[in-house]
Amino acid sequence: MYKEIGCFDDLMDYLTRIGNQYGFTMIEPVARKISKLVSDDPAYIRYNRRHGTITVIGCYIHNWTYYKGRDKISHGFDYAVINPHTLETVKAVSYNTFIDFLPHGSGIDGNWHFELLTNGRIVAHNSYHAMDQWGGYWGWIDFSATLQIDPQFGTISLINVRNHADYVPSFLGGHREQADYLYQTIEGTLCYNQP
Repeated sequence: MYKEIGCFDDLMDYLTRIGNQYGFTMIEPVARKISKLVSDDPAYIRYNRRHGTITVIGCYIHNWTYYKGRDKISHGFDYAVINPHTLETVKAVSYNTFIDFLPHGSGIDGNWHFELLTNGRIVAHNSYHAMDQWGGYWGWIDFSATLQIDPQFGTISLINVRNHADYVPSFLGGHREQADYLYQTIEGTLCYNQP
């Protein structure tokens, strides 16, 4: 589980506790590095015992938009994976880089909206502009993709895609085929765009 960090003192308390438990001593340098790499609005932090790394996710309100008939807050994310024993930054990704990892086009024509779950996974929402068998636009299909940040290498992986449409006509392949197409498109884009 990720722990929410509200200020620098919270960060120091958390790092002191896990530093004493897992044997790293450079607590203040680690805290300063984290505060430089990740935005300071609510940050979420987790120590990964298996890999000996700290994953930090900064979450902030990116903008307000009117989305599908309702006001929607679009959260921005930046994240970093740090080795607290060596002060090495395994990976640091800004919001603009994060959003560039995801597909734009191939029917995914809406704006990405994000939410952070307490387990550290990120749910990315968008809409797919579906076409019928004659090449005309049929309508929009809302979907969400659950993403996870790898604690060892800092890469983003796709967990699943969920189709939110009440009805998908048979000429579009139905729910399962649309979800498979979206999964393959997002996974392919993530693999291609990440170094």
